[in-house]
Amino acid sequence: MEDSLLSSLSQLRALFKDAAPTDAKTINDYAWLIAKTLLQHVTEIDALTARQLLADYIKLPVEKPSRLHSAILSAAIKVADKTNDFHFIPFLELWGPSNLREEDYVRQVIPSTPSGPNAGKTFPSLAEKVVKAYAKARLLRPEEDSSEKSFNMLSPLFEMKGYDMEAGCLNIRRMLVTRIKEAVSKEGRKLIFVTLTSPEGINTECISSALVPHPLHPLPEGKRHYVNIGQMYDCILRHKKSDATDPTKEDTLTISDAYLSPSKPQDFFKEEFGYIESIDQQHSHMHIYDGHSRHFVAPILRFSKEQAGDFVRFIPIIPLASKFKSAIIIGKASVTDNDFIASPLIRQIKITSIYAEKHYASWTLTDESQPITELLSPYQLSQGETSQSFTKGFISLTEDNLLPSYISDSKETLSLSATYNAVIYLRRGKDGVKRPHVSKVNG
Repeated sequence: MEDSLLSSLSQLRALFKDAAPTDAKTINDYAWLIAKTLLQHVTEIDALTARQLLADYIKLPVEKPSRLHSAILSAAIKVADKTNDFHFIPFLELWGPSNLREEDYVRQVIPSTPSGPNAGKTFPSLAEKVVKAYAKARLLRPEEDSSEKSFNMLSPLFEMKGYDMEAGCLNIRRMLVTRIKEAVSKEGRKLIFVTLTSPEGINTECISSALVPHPLHPLPEGKRHYVNIGQMYDCILRHKKSDATDPTKEDTLTISDAYLSPSKPQDFFKEEFGYIESIDQQHSHMHIYDGHSRHFVAPILRFSKEQAGDFVRFIPIIPLASKFKSAIIIGKASVTDNDFIASPLIRQIKITSIYAEKHYASWTLTDESQPITELLSPYQLSQGETSQSFTKGFISLTEDNLLPSYISDSKETLSLSATYNAVIYLRRGKDGVKRPHVSKVNG
């Protein structure tokens, strides 16, 4: 920073602090010096000094709205970009969104002549910069917000820029990383694309570099940030027109900003109990069914220890606009857990007939008031799908399907009229029809 500027700043600040001057020229000089210092030298000033200067300005009886007042707001946005210690939303409330001038809503266009690196470029208006800074500040500190009156003044800007809004406020979406895929750009660079899903089933995709650690919750020293399946991020989303020439096409959602969440996924996503029917090593995923006969595909992660036949706790990922349901496994579940035993995944059945020569037996539920049915997803319902209810079915008795107990490894011999606890869910057969499937039986 220039020595003369620093000297003038120190002198005027001392005058302001000690004498609390009422001289209009002194006040105006100090206010403009604050704006000039922060706008031109923000990278050279420590965060504490920057905050002190802005606090000084707020106390000054300056003209509002004015070019000076707008310049200070520009300076505050620069400070907010530089440090995480500055509370931008409370400052904006004190500054007063009603003080935005007509000029502050106009984008700046650099003339094409004379030529230069920025010739012909268009830069966001001050008002647009405000909503961007507001969104990042809201993401950083979700508990902070401006008054309803102030926010209503900014709402048209948020709507124009496509920000995800709900109930008169900027929406923060907690989203899980549910898929990671690699691609190669035209320039030969390796790109990593990430799919994220919210608890409501909203899907979006972004490049991995858009997902960053939370500034107020840094990673442990020496630990680098990697995007992994199962991580949760706090996100600000924006709606983007998929085709500006075709208004009938739906908007797409894009990530505006996203921080690694300090919260646990289980705090926002519902946890379910499920059964691993099989593991597909070739495609690195597991097939899981839950007590609602829903079929999920879970990725095999580096530290996955689950095996086919295990009971697991998992987070169901059910998109609004897709029939593909995925899952994030949290860990193994004990069949002795009371919550799990109460799951409709395990039913009590009674053997009604045994056809040894044909290698199958028939069964019926001991409690027919709770039939086996599939809980359909919003997408399935939107496609007109329906689910049948079953209270009876068949068990294969072939050697390959003579299933072990889910408590011991011994083979079960079914007895006529005997009752058993069985893992049952609806599964699609080779003919495309879903029927009750018995995976495990315990006497």
